[in-house]
Amino acid sequence: MARIDFSHLEKRERERHSLQTSVLASYSTFIVDGEKYFQLDTYGTKDRQIVGQSSQKVQFSKQTAEKLIDILQHEFKLLRRI
Repeated sequence: MARIDFSHLEKRERERHSLQTSVLASYSTFIVDGEKYFQLDTYGTKDRQIVGQSSQKVQFSKQTAEKLIDILQHEFKLLRRI
């Protein structure tokens, strides 16, 4: 599981990229100490040893979600929706 520290997030240019296999995912929200979090779970490929078990979890606070939205809007030239 990971809670990303966006204060140290940087863009890195890579020489090689590959498109990953599509997998199932789900999300949930929860509150800890009065702060709401968004959690994204991925479940790996159908060939995974334990099918249906979460393989990766990434958590976002409101502040990190806002930063991610800013990055996605910039990279994909998205218009901010109200």
